[in-house]
Amino acid sequence: MHAMDSFLTRLRRRQLNRSKPDRERIFGKAIRRFIKRPVGARLPMFALTDAEYGWGNETWAADEDYLSRLISEAEVASGTILECGSGLSTILLAAIARQTGARLHSLEHNVEWQQRVSATCAAFGLADNTVHYAPLRNYGEFDWYSVPDALPDDISLVVCDGPPSDTRGGRYGALPLLASRLASECKVLLDDANRPPEQAILSRWETEFSTTWERRDTARGFARVVVGSSATS
Repeated sequence: MHAMDSFLTRLRRRQLNRSKPDRERIFGKAIRRFIKRPVGARLPMFALTDAEYGWGNETWAADEDYLSRLISEAEVASGTILECGSGLSTILLAAIARQTGARLHSLEHNVEWQQRVSATCAAFGLADNTVHYAPLRNYGEFDWYSVPDALPDDISLVVCDGPPSDTRGGRYGALPLLASRLASECKVLLDDANRPPEQAILSRWETEFSTTWERRDTARGFARVVVGSSATS
């Protein structure tokens, strides 16, 4: 994010928090603006800021740098997009998938949250994407989401913002459990990459799956991981 954009975003966030306009109205307007935006076009001014405020889950919501990067990656994804952990990003990814013809699958272990996200997608005409109820289960060495049988084997982008940090093994399970379902080259966006557990996962994936990755030091940090054909062999 450019310095001027960042400055204006901070001003807009302070304005929203001070005046406290109706969240539902702000959210609906922001998402409709996003849906109307052509693929690849510049993001509408304050669309992400307003969407985050309107969604009302600031404690857990992804930061704007991460959302901007996942938007740009989703726009060029050639296969299925898989999201680990649902929320505002699900709505944005569903809108992009509608425009590009990609398919979005999202995994969510909290049934109430899964229902909220699914209902929000439906309210904006995006119900053709699937938010799976995927409770966490024990895989021996680690816990991770239950993997739905409906997941295809052409996943070209994984947006990894779950499961929660207190899950045994954290987000490690994404690659060992999804390896056979990934496209020949797949990108993974791992949020919270400034945290030591995520950094350990990045190192472990590099060793076990021959990944390459780069980390961006935003407020919470995120990493862009490239998984080559060795992960599907």
